[in-house]
Amino acid sequence: MKIKRRFFLSISFILLLTIILISFLFITIFYFFLEKLFSEKVFNSSKIISDGIVQIYLKYYNDNFNTFVKYISKIFESEKDLVDFYIVDMNGKICFSYDEYKNNIKYNKDERYFYIEFLDKIKSIESFYQKVYKDKNIRILIIHPFFDFYQRHTYSLVYYYSFNSLILKSLLLLLFSLSFSIFLIIFAHFYAEKLSIFILKPVNLLLQAIKLSHKEKYQTKINIKTDYEFCLLINEFNKLMQIIKNEKNLITNVIYSLKSGILVIDKNYSIILCNQSFCRLLNINNNQSENKNCFDLFPALNKIKDSIDNVLKNENPIQLKGEIFTQIPYSYFNIEIKPLIFDSICLGIIITIDDITKDIEIQKRLVQLQKGELINSIANGLAHDFNNLIGSIKNTAVLANAEINEKNVEKLPEIGEYLVIIYDIAKNAEKLVKHLLSLSKHKDFIKEKVNLINILDEVIKVSRKSIDKDVNIEFNSFINKNPIILGDDILLEELFFNLITNASHSMTIMRKDKSIWGGIITINIFEVEQYREKDISENCYIINSLENINKLNGKKVYKITISDIGIGIEKDNISKIFQPFFSTKPENFGTGLGRSMVKILTELHEGIIDLYSIPDKGSTFTIYLPAIN
Repeated sequence: MKIKRRFFLSISFILLLTIILISFLFITIFYFFLEKLFSEKVFNSSKIISDGIVQIYLKYYNDNFNTFVKYISKIFESEKDLVDFYIVDMNGKICFSYDEYKNNIKYNKDERYFYIEFLDKIKSIESFYQKVYKDKNIRILIIHPFFDFYQRHTYSLVYYYSFNSLILKSLLLLLFSLSFSIFLIIFAHFYAEKLSIFILKPVNLLLQAIKLSHKEKYQTKINIKTDYEFCLLINEFNKLMQIIKNEKNLITNVIYSLKSGILVIDKNYSIILCNQSFCRLLNINNNQSENKNCFDLFPALNKIKDSIDNVLKNENPIQLKGEIFTQIPYSYFNIEIKPLIFDSICLGIIITIDDITKDIEIQKRLVQLQKGELINSIANGLAHDFNNLIGSIKNTAVLANAEINEKNVEKLPEIGEYLVIIYDIAKNAEKLVKHLLSLSKHKDFIKEKVNLINILDEVIKVSRKSIDKDVNIEFNSFINKNPIILGDDILLEELFFNLITNASHSMTIMRKDKSIWGGIITINIFEVEQYREKDISENCYIINSLENINKLNGKKVYKITISDIGIGIEKDNISKIFQPFFSTKPENFGTGLGRSMVKILTELHEGIIDLYSIPDKGSTFTIYLPAIN
């Protein structure tokens, strides 16, 4: 009914506006036409009477003024629109004026002159007329020249005519037009009502079909036979319903065939759409899930309810990595929660879930495999440390034993110092043994507060014993306080040890020119108060995902750089060096897992890797790790 009323009002308004415009245009044109006719009429009639007025003026004005007025009155009786009149000589002096005639009084005052701006027209030998503004009214001014017997231009006659009669005729025309317009408006009202009913009948049919289309799952079809253009609209609607139905089926089939689980819910947690993969991943057997409460059907989702509510409130997507549900033990999931937005309005939530259990297992195996490689790499260095520690213990013990055998009581303080040294050396040996054992065992990733300076000191200490002796390590800290992050100290040591080992190899065994051997590894640590993407190179986008890069935006991070002067890395290999088992080292040197472990361990600590390298000049690996909040 609303569309019918709007359509009816629209047609009525259009017809009314059309009638008003036509009436206004007609009145305007007719007025200007009447004005033209009126101007020509008074111009011609004034020209006819001009000669007679001057003759009467010359004959009677000075000698018999009453007779002059009598004759003038007869002439002016036919000029009903005349409101002013002057007889003017060639100097602009007024010889006779209309007010003398009206008042029947001959003026004997000082000389009077006509308007100076019309003096040229007074002297002109041609008749002239135009519209002027006089006495707060619009008048038509007419000037006719008068020629005497000898064709000398002696006087000019000035007439002022009002438009009163013309205005009266226009008003009558306006009243007629308004009467006719009212008639047309009444006619338009009934015509618009009938026309709207006629036109909107098929539109209402189409509207009802559209309303039913969703309920009937877009199988609605309009069967109507018409012989006018509306039939085209009906045909297009039927085609559109078929297209929507086909595309809906296509999208539904694609969503249901995806390996990833997809769940769409509204703001009331009612399920709009749920594919089979989502039910399979959460161990639920239910083919009829629409309009059911998602938490009732999938109890495991209660664990992430706060995240769902947060997305509904803030309309910002959330990603949950490595999520574990108690109802589904020994399985890991990546979950992405996004707002369902149409026309800038949040209508619900889209939850995407992926099973990453196999990926987690592979990562754990890679970590264990790399730990075995690390044990082989540092075994010699640790053995050397043990020999030094044991030697120190033996020497200190021999000195202490010698003093005891000599029973040199005076040297008891020195013996105590020897025993303290033995204790410290044994403590360091114990620490080395624990370090070796931690590498050999499977250890879950548990975040704890760790000091990056302490970790780097330990790694550098072990590395100096295990890498080539022609390679030196320089360490510089540009931080005034302890750089604390959340992480695993053993895994971080493994991360940095891999980078140091690769830097050492690039300056030794990987050189083609064996005459150039060794070099310096420079390790620096900086504090970055606010990380920005502009601080990284284009290689960072090749190595890391855009999501991981964006996560650090605006955060405080610690920047660790490890630089060497080795053989460098070819640009084509930058995208490959972090892939498992990719290696450019000679045979029997490494498995190609070192840098892949570096990337995995960096991502575990929510960091990113950047790389700057020039072939035959060297490389700089940069690790960005988020500071503790």
